Amino acid sequence: LLCRLGGLDVSLGALRWAAFPAGTRQLWFISDYLVLLLCVPLLNRLLHGLPRRAHKGVLLVLAVPLVVYPTVFGQDGILGDTAWMFLYDYLLAAYLRRWPDNRLSRLLNRPAAALVLGLGLPLANTAIRAVLEYRGATDSKAFQYIAYYRTALGALPGLLAALALFHFFKNLDLGSNRFINGLAGTTLGVYILHQVPVLRDFLWNGIFHAQAHHGSAAYTLLVIVLTFAGCAAIDTLRTRFIMQPLQRSRAFTAFCVKGDALAAEIEKQSD
Repeated sequence: LLCRLGGLDVSLGALRWAAFPAGTRQLWFISDYLVLLLCVPLLNRLLHGLPRRAHKGVLLVLAVPLVVYPTVFGQDGILGDTAWMFLYDYLLAAYLRRWPDNRLSRLLNRPAAALVLGLGLPLANTAIRAVLEYRGATDSKAFQYIAYYRTALGALPGLLAALALFHFFKNLDLGSNRFINGLAGTTLGVYILHQVPVLRDFLWNGIFHAQAHHGSAAYTLLVIVLTFAGCAAIDTLRTRFIMQPLQRSRAFTAFCVKGDALAAEIEKQSD
């Protein structure tokens, strides 16, 4: 909408996609995350009272198309949509939280092991990729696997690294800093803003002319800082002048009250 008001070429289709962010693949992460949020009440209802053996069985069955197949064959399986992996991650995290005495939790709760896995796996991937590129083996099967593991959410190296880093920081007391927390609060807005297709094209080609500075590390860092700062400022203004007044409105408050009541009723029935 900001791009349209600013005079950029924004189609009615793009505005329609913006109004239904979970219905298209324009912003893959937030779209799939919204789907996960919509499914959370149902998932919690299904998990309530689920025996450990049954929970483990569900994870093992789903792991075949979501984890085993991508890891072994280096390509997405029949459930290759990211939303499926998000749902699996939720079920896996629930298992690790409900029964922390499992072997994986005991391993990842060791800070040294979590740090080695969390940093070691991505660094090993990068090093192997660099060696293969140096040897001119970019057409090899090994390079295809390494390139796939680098971004695949379901492949075992990425999944283990993500779990390890989560556990490492979960068990680390970093204290609290108001400035850092405030800056961190803008990151989702920064992600969404600079990934909107029409704004992305305007940023890289209309403002920064990224192709003209290909290979310049200094210019890349400058673009990163300016993009983050600009999008963070826009997100801060959006929060201050749109979201906060909306959240204080009677209609929004009444909607939240009804939602809380419905959630409480669902939880009561599940008990």
